[in-house]
Amino acid sequence: FGIHSGEELINFKQLGFDEKKFFFEKNAVVIDGNLPKNFSREIKSKDETFDLLFASRFIPTKGTLETIRACAVLRDKNVKFILHCIGDGEIKKEVIAEVEKLNLQDYVKLPGYMPLEELI
Repeated sequence: FGIHSGEELINFKQLGFDEKKFFFEKNAVVIDGNLPKNFSREIKSKDETFDLLFASRFIPTKGTLETIRACAVLRDKNVKFILHCIGDGEIKKEVIAEVEKLNLQDYVKLPGYMPLEELI
């Protein structure tokens, strides 16, 4: 069976499943066939604003906090960007606190959970 996290494996083991029957697989969304009409793959100049997307459950193993901290580095290097963090989860309060602590409110948007159809 394909699983996406160690947390899932633990849950299945607690239910009595044999862990040898599981394997980890990447959890990815492929959107190439559904790109917006105004989407461009052209390289932007440093003066343009980059739209970045982080779509995931807000749990420690997904790297949400690390992504927020990387945004502070981008800001300090004068890169113009907006990071859209789509999702919700157990560390959402920590994520909000980190955005505030690093003064990234103008750079990081947290709209919450979004159904896959809307996300695409």
